[in-house]
Amino acid sequence: LIEAHQTLGSTYFFLGRFDEARTHLLTAKSLDDPSQHRSQALRFGQDSGITARIMLARTLWILGEGEQVEPLAREAMGMARELEHPFNLVFTLVALSWLYSTLRNAKRTLELTDEAIAVSTQYSFALGLAWATVSQGWALAETGHEDGLGTLLHGLAATRATGAGLNNTFTLALLAEIYLRHNRIDEGLAAIEEALKLAVTGGELFWHAELLRLKGELLLAQSDHSVQAAEECLCDALKIAHDQHATMLELRAATSLSRLWRKLNKVDEATRILHAVYSRFSESSDNLDVIEAKTVLDQLSV
Repeated sequence: LIEAHQTLGSTYFFLGRFDEARTHLLTAKSLDDPSQHRSQALRFGQDSGITARIMLARTLWILGEGEQVEPLAREAMGMARELEHPFNLVFTLVALSWLYSTLRNAKRTLELTDEAIAVSTQYSFALGLAWATVSQGWALAETGHEDGLGTLLHGLAATRATGAGLNNTFTLALLAEIYLRHNRIDEGLAAIEEALKLAVTGGELFWHAELLRLKGELLLAQSDHSVQAAEECLCDALKIAHDQHATMLELRAATSLSRLWRKLNKVDEATRILHAVYSRFSESSDNLDVIEAKTVLDQLSV
């Protein structure tokens, strides 16, 4: 039964149906029997209890319930180490690197990916190595290493060579972020368009709002003639995130849109939409997205 709820929960997550994902993943976690982990992992290859915790952490972050994310991540990592099963260890390291890159924690992402690459190399896990290389590349780029982009592209090519498609919309968003930072706008837009195509045709809609937000940011960096198209993308991102109840992605979209509206002298509208989302979070939050939103709100009041 735990496998069924974990699978359903993970499927709903990737479809962008986060409330349903939370329900099934919480059920999977509640049904989890740690004494069954060893036999289950050897039988199925992937431990459902560990996977449920990781996917629940990703789901809760998107829903804006970040206080449970770190405890779930630590619990999943502890379970994977206790299991002493290399495949499950690599999967856990890689999946948690996705989580921490979402949290914009490059240091933790690097720690996880360095270990994942070492274990994947030792046991010839091609997909684990490819996935870990992607996240490592993002983290290197985030921390100022010039070879970060090349590492990410190498990992992305290796992932494609395995035929794996899971989480590729997220990966391409990481790539687009780096291109944006390096002002390589056309390449960033190409990455986003590929990701949007995958999202629509493959139904991997969990990162749909963020893809549109990034497209808007890229268009703003492209030219003054792209401002209207960028504004439309940011408005669409805000609506999709709202409809999905993806509070964190709604905050990101509202922050980007409010920053643009400030430049367009739409200060009242910008303040209204950003405050409506920001007010759902604690003032003392150490979440980087919440801190950024507060900074933009402060600028709007000047």
